[in-house]
This record gives sequence, structure tokens and C-alpha cells, in this order.
Amino acid sequence: MKSLFICGTPLQSLIAAKIIEENDLAAEDCSLFFYSGVRNRKYDYYYGLLSERCSKSVFYFCDFRFPSYLAKAKRILSDMEYTSVYLASVNSVFSLLALSLKKHSFLYTFDDGTANLSPKSSYAATFGLTMKKFLGLKVFGNSYSIDRIRKESLAHYTIYPDFKNNISHNLIPVTILDTVNRGVGVGECAVILGTVFREAYETAAIPRVIDSLENFSTTLGKHVYFIPHPRDEEVTLRNCEKLDSEKIAEDVISDLLLQFASVNLHGFCSSAQINMAHVAGVSNVFLTITGAKPLVWEMYDLASQAGISPAAVIDLDSYG
Repeated sequence: MKSLFICGTPLQSLIAAKIIEENDLAAEDCSLFFYSGVRNRKYDYYYGLLSERCSKSVFYFCDFRFPSYLAKAKRILSDMEYTSVYLASVNSVFSLLALSLKKHSFLYTFDDGTANLSPKSSYAATFGLTMKKFLGLKVFGNSYSIDRIRKESLAHYTIYPDFKNNISHNLIPVTILDTVNRGVGVGECAVILGTVFREAYETAAIPRVIDSLENFSTTLGKHVYFIPHPRDEEVTLRNCEKLDSEKIAEDVISDLLLQFASVNLHGFCSSAQINMAHVAGVSNVFLTITGAKPLVWEMYDLASQAGISPAAVIDLDSYG
């Protein structure tokens, strides 16, 4: 039985690779359609890891020029052979196009990240499409919505088994952290996790947020690192060593645990902090500051509901 995996982020690639491994799917039976408007070392690295498990792989770098990008994607998907579809981004035009080709008999979903958890995210909607996107996809034969995907998904693979999921109640837990590195490291280090600041904060607040982070970092000791978000890699922080790696935060922190006995992980209740909340040697510190958009505060509420208690909560307003 041929399976098509549709992915658009490094995290999705990690989860998809775990699904292939745990279901013992042969490479010759798996195809990958990986799409992104971002092309950097992180995306190339995780695309490469997953494509090794698939006999046919396409990295579709998308310029989002309508209608050509949809027409090209539909041609690529039409040439792929599959009876099962595995997807994470339930409102992605590429997911909807692949399903609307009606080549599949089985549909499975998996986590895209914290969008699966927030009751206010687009993944909690019935349709999840703007009118413009709906009409544009209609021209290409789209017959799917988020609600239809919910109804047809046979199971949902999740890295958040303790949370209510926006897509399905039929959850299959998977872990991407079962091989966290543990060495004989000594001492501790501090890590500040970046975010996509333009999405998390009002534009006028971003310089103040960065300045506060930089001031705060001077209080964290000798070994202080900054890990930028994969979609905001140009950000740097003074006084911090930027870990400019092809790996995502979870893998970078796993590597740090070979060097240090403990890692103090500072962030705005990011998905990486939730993912690593119960990893030995990792201590979560949540950061708050005025100017955050509602989606940031929602993550603190979700963490609390799941019983995730940080070692500390620090208000960065006092460092501005």
C-alpha cells in the first residue's frame, strides 16, 4: 500500500519519520511532498532525513504566485502514487489538493505543533479557509475542509497525548525525544529560545522585547546560548552565543545535554518547551512581557491545563 506524506516544517518531518519507523513502512512504499516558502539549512536538513525513508521525494519551494503555484503542485501530486495520505497542516492548500484528487482510500493526520492545541487557532475552525483561498482552491477542484478531514481521519498521531487535540480524539502517541542525548556533562547552561517575533508581538513592541531579552541574558551566567526560530533565523541577541545549527531546538538541546549536566530553557512557552517539559536535565523557565499577542498567552494557559509547571516565570518588563 503506497503512502504519501505531506510535510511543511522540520517538526512535521520528525513526526513523519517516527510514523514510518513505528509502522515499519518500507521506503519503496512511501512518497514525500515537502513544501515551504522558506529554504534554509534547517529545512534542507530535515527534508533530507525524511526523504531517506521515501523512494520518491519532492521539495516544493513555493513562491505563492497564484495560480501558477497551485497548478504546478497539482501536477506534481497527480504524478504521485498513493492510497494512504498522512498530513499535518489541515488547512494547507497542498493537503487539500492532494485529498481532492481522490486517489486515497485512507487518511491519517499528525501534529503540526501547538496549532493543534489552541482552541483559538485556525485548526479549531470548521472550514479553516478564507473566502479568497476557498474560491482559489475551488478552481482547482478542492472538495475538502478541516471538518471533512476531521471526519475522515482514521487516527491522529500526536506528540501531545495529554492535551485535547483540535483534529481528532482518536490519538496515537508518538515521541520525537526517545533518543535524547545524555552524557557525563558538568555544570549548567542557559538557553533562550527565539520565536517568530512578528507573529507573537505587535510590531511596535518587538524592539523592546529584543532589548529586554538582551538585558536579561546578562544575568544568566557564563554559558548563555540563543536558538532562533527556524522561520526567524536572522535574529541575534547581544551577549548570547547564537547556536546557528541545521537542527531544530529539541535536537540542539539534546546535544547540549552531552556537554552540560543541566539546561535552563528560557522561552515564551514555546512548543519546544512543551515538548521538552519532562526531559531529565531540562528546567523550563517561562518568560512574559507586555505587547504579546493573544496566541502567546494561550500557550501559557494550555501548559497549565496539561500540568506543565515551569521552574520559574520571569517578567521581562523589568529588564526593558
